[in-house]
Amino acid sequence: LAAYIEARVAKPPKSLLLLLDFYNLNDEGERALDVAERVVALRPRSADARVALGEQLYQMNRIDDALAQWATLPKLVRPVHRGHAKHAEVLSEHGRTTDAVAALKIALKLEPEEPRYLRLRAMLAEEQRRPALALELWGQVRTLASGREHELLRDEARTRIVELLVGGSIPQRRSQLEAAEREAQAVLDAGTPLADAIEAGRLL
Repeated sequence: LAAYIEARVAKPPKSLLLLLDFYNLNDEGERALDVAERVVALRPRSADARVALGEQLYQMNRIDDALAQWATLPKLVRPVHRGHAKHAEVLSEHGRTTDAVAALKIALKLEPEEPRYLRLRAMLAEEQRRPALALELWGQVRTLASGREHELLRDEARTRIVELLVGGSIPQRRSQLEAAEREAQAVLDAGTPLADAIEAGRLL
């Protein structure tokens, strides 16, 4: 059956990726690897193909080979900062926190006010047990995620800030909590700009 399916979908990359999943579900890692390599051969500039091949190699415990595939992402994704961010995201999904931070720092150097990159950086800081840094980064996310398209991101940042201030292990947590409450109350009392006052009310 697998051979029949493979013959039918020998070329379209999307179909081949489905076949890759089929082989993995049936514990045929070598066949899945062959398919992933064929997808890359057909679409060598495809970031998705490289991610898939790296994932297959990683599952087969060929870690260095997987990392080498993912390291090509900054050259394949444009603009360049998105490539480094994608690289960081993939690394973070596989527990490569230190490597992910290094890749993300490059993305942030190129695009320092991108709230989605700062979100990932904040999450990685929490994984590294650096709550003070995480709090600072979530604060930046909340400030920069000001557009309507960032509403969910702003809500997440606000939630994480509250959780870190209320139950986190940051130095001088109580004083920082009180300072944040005073600042938010002052903005709320001022009432302008309206968007800032609403956000301050939500934080309180």
